[in-house]
Amino acid sequence: MGVRHFGVLLVNNNNRKKKHYWGYNTFSSAALFALGGENERLNFVEPKSEMGNMDDEQLVGKLNEALGWELRAVNMYAHYAANIKGINRIQLTPLFKQEVAESMVHADTIRNAIVKLGGVCTTDRNSENIVHSSNYRQMLEESFKTETTAARVYGELLPLLKEAGDGELYDTVEQIYLTELRSIEEMRLLLD
Repeated sequence: MGVRHFGVLLVNNNNRKKKHYWGYNTFSSAALFALGGENERLNFVEPKSEMGNMDDEQLVGKLNEALGWELRAVNMYAHYAANIKGINRIQLTPLFKQEVAESMVHADTIRNAIVKLGGVCTTDRNSENIVHSSNYRQMLEESFKTETTAARVYGELLPLLKEAGDGELYDTVEQIYLTELRSIEEMRLLLD
């Protein structure tokens, strides 16, 4: 029993519920049957080994665009957390550090999606310049612009995911999109 990349599709006997599991395993077939339970059928699915078609390439391209913005956000927010000065440091350092953590989670989620689709993840952040400043207002303005752009990219991803028929990934990206919208509103309120 060796470690291998696998996919499992659990289908309830009445074909209403479907669950997808992707990852690496050392499970035996008996252990996977136990995972499914007696009312579910297990279908083993081999993951895509390479990009299937032009739609996949377009989807992976857009996912890589989102990943680039998340990598940029990690750098920008870490930079701002370190450079904020004065009384605003008390309030904004934790906010910027929280945004770093959020962007790292989003980037990890997007990387996993790209790999699931058989694509190659970018390691480069978006090339948009990160403005160096110790002025809190300029930092918030730049944060607002970044969150707005990220939300736009995720908004453009949603119809592509819907068309691809990947409901799980659609739901995941929709949650990221809503998180970006909340960040936009938070930055807007801080700027008022």
